[in-house]
Amino acid sequence: MENGLTSTGGFSPGSVANYTCNDGYVLEGDSRRVCQATGAWTGEEPQCVEVICPPLNAMENGLTSTGGFSPGSVANYTCNDGYVLEGDSRRVCQATGAWTGEEPQCVEGPPSITNVTTDSTTSLSVLWAHSVAGQPTCYYLITYICLANGSNSVYHEKRTLTVPAGNTSVVLSDVELPPGSVHVVVVTAVSGDVSRSSELKYIDISSAVTPALVTVVWNSQTQTSATLEWPRGFCWDYVVICYSLSGKDQILVSLFSRAVLNDLYQETYIAVVICSSFRDGYTVDTYAPILLK
Repeated sequence: MENGLTSTGGFSPGSVANYTCNDGYVLEGDSRRVCQATGAWTGEEPQCVEVICPPLNAMENGLTSTGGFSPGSVANYTCNDGYVLEGDSRRVCQATGAWTGEEPQCVEGPPSITNVTTDSTTSLSVLWAHSVAGQPTCYYLITYICLANGSNSVYHEKRTLTVPAGNTSVVLSDVELPPGSVHVVVVTAVSGDVSRSSELKYIDISSAVTPALVTVVWNSQTQTSATLEWPRGFCWDYVVICYSLSGKDQILVSLFSRAVLNDLYQETYIAVVICSSFRDGYTVDTYAPILLK
């Protein structure tokens, strides 16, 4: 048998012939035949045909490159500028003739904040660039958060502003800009049911703020629950504020250096961890806000 093996227990009536294929080939036809009393074998002689994975679809707004279609071949996916990959960037042709994973997509990337300036003690100018010029964005959602460290209080402010598509700048007026506080801005492009958020833009971080030390582990593939962990400090307790850009904010209190956020949805969140203590009165230290998306 070409590209395979035939094994028999004899050639008298009742004898059985078994067929198997070499690696990289699959059997087409009967894998077992029996010698009949008439002197003929049951069924038809099978064949071993080479395993070939199906051709891959052309990728809209991206590129698919493959090293072949035989088992072990690898397909790599990349996106054009302004787009980001959703799904597997690498798939492998298996011995079954199927590709691993699912076909990914190149989707419109998020906007990027180009500049934030303080026009006065109560005014901010925000400028941004869209990832792909001419893409149909319905509107932009500008979110501003202020976190102020201070004795005997924790002051925080969240502001959201809707900006029509086509605009790439806005002025936020009547905002509180106390010294020694943290100010962050995020720009979200909304297209129908899909939203894409920029990275956080820090306007100011005081010396009392510890940046980039909170880690996030998503607890499910659907990203409806996340565990936050951070270095333990000299704190009486921790206050965790999870700002939702759609308004569904959460506030948790934890005695330990971790917290679990549940009931998260497919949108962007900003998480803030505040360490409070009773040294020298009630004082507050804040970890720099992080983006969950």
